[in-house]
Amino acid sequence: MIGHRPDRLRSADLGRLERVIGGILDAIRDESAQGSAPSPGAISPLAEGVDRIFAQAAVERGYELRCVLPFARAEYERDFAPGTALEERSLESFRRLVDGRPCLELDGDRRDEAGAYGRCGQWIVDASDLLIAVWDGEREGKAGGTEQTLEEAVLRGVPVAWIDAHDPHDWQLLVATRRLPRRPGGRAEPQGHEASGELRDLVRALLASPER
Repeated sequence: MIGHRPDRLRSADLGRLERVIGGILDAIRDESAQGSAPSPGAISPLAEGVDRIFAQAAVERGYELRCVLPFARAEYERDFAPGTALEERSLESFRRLVDGRPCLELDGDRRDEAGAYGRCGQWIVDASDLLIAVWDGEREGKAGGTEQTLEEAVLRGVPVAWIDAHDPHDWQLLVATRRLPRRPGGRAEPQGHEASGELRDLVRALLASPER
């Protein structure tokens, strides 16, 4: 899972965004349960905003949550301390989600924050059969950010369920034959509405793949 922190979710309907993420997770879980596949896993870096919305929804649906952090945990927790955090009780929320779960702490350095976040995003792409991304379509060219990681996933052939961070939270699947739309002077938007049927077909194909 990748997505924005609260400062880029100001126009989002968070309740609806939670329902959209939950619906995608429901479809994946339900298709996985049809065969002999183990319970699906979920990966999140547990940053404020989308990462935690996703992580909480995954836990509530019985997913095994794994965490990957861009820095050593003690260093990363500085982002969520009072006076720095963007959400109330942020550090408490982070610890509640991470404690007792598999957690990989990468060796990121604050002197190269963009590189640290970029490597964390690459790790998530490498470990994912399907990437869920919440992106507002604004092309800022920010190194290590959601846009860069999403584009990396598409270029490498990892399917992406792209959710529009703006209300009304349309979403579409981005696969090898479907690239990110590029609109000069405007933000990118998903083409069409939610694609649950297409997502279920994709999950079935992934489960049937001999590489699994």
